Amino acid sequence: MKPSQACADALETTVALFDQQVRRTGLAWNYAKYVSALGAVESVVPLGDVQATLDVGAGAGVYALAMAVLGKSSHAVDTWAEYDPSNPMGPREPLMRRLAENKVAIQILDLMKDPLPYHDGSFDVCFCMDVIEHVPKPKALLDQIWRVTRGGGWLVLETPNAARLANRARIVAGRTVYHRLSDWYHGAAFYGHLREYTIAEVRQMLDWARFQVVSLTTHNAALKGRQSALSQAYCAATWWHCSLRNEMLAIARKLP
Repeated sequence: MKPSQACADALETTVALFDQQVRRTGLAWNYAKYVSALGAVESVVPLGDVQATLDVGAGAGVYALAMAVLGKSSHAVDTWAEYDPSNPMGPREPLMRRLAENKVAIQILDLMKDPLPYHDGSFDVCFCMDVIEHVPKPKALLDQIWRVTRGGGWLVLETPNAARLANRARIVAGRTVYHRLSDWYHGAAFYGHLREYTIAEVRQMLDWARFQVVSLTTHNAALKGRQSALSQAYCAATWWHCSLRNEMLAIARKLP
C-alpha cells in the first residue's frame, strides 16, 4: 500500500537527513518497510487530525522524523544503548543529535525500568516498531503506551512473525529459530529478540492491553526490494498465505 505524496515526500526528506553510509546500509534495507508502514497507517488513521506522536523504542527515529517533517509534535524514547559505530543505522550521538535538530523531542530511558515521562492521553498516535520482541515484559510496555495514548488514539505496532516460512524451515532442518547463541552466551548485553509472536498472539496481547485491532496485515516488505532470486522466490512462496510472511503490522485503537 503506497503512502500519499505528502507522506512519501516526508520520508524522502527524512532519509536525506542521514549520511550516505547509513542510507546505503540500514536505510536501504528497511526503506520498503517504511513505505509500506506509512501507507498502511494512512489507510486507517486520519493523519490530518493528528497533532502529537510518540515513537517508542525509536532507534534511528525514522518515523519520529517523518512525523516532525509532516508538522506533528513528535517525540521519541529509547536507551539508544546498542547504537555504536558498527550499527548499520549509525552511532548513538549523531543519531540523537539528528533527532533533536529536526524538532523531535527525545527522552533517554529504559522502557522496562522507567515509566514513560508523559501525562496520560498525551499522544494521538504511538509507534512501536520492531520493539516488543526485544522486551521481557510486553504487558508493562503496552500498559504504558495505553496510558499515554489519548482516548480513541492509535497504536501502530510492527514485529516479526514467529510463524514465518523461514522459521518453519529452520525447525524442519533442526535449526534454532532464536537469536545467535554467541550473542546470547558471550555478549555483555543482549539486544536481540527475546520472544517473537504469532498473528494470534499479537491480537491477544492488544486485546488484553485494551486496544481494538482495526487492521493487522503481514508482509515481506524488507525482501520485496531485493533483486536476488532467493528473495523473489521467498516472496512468491509466501504470497498465498498471510501466516507465512516475515512481519506483521497491527494498527489498533485505544478503548476507554
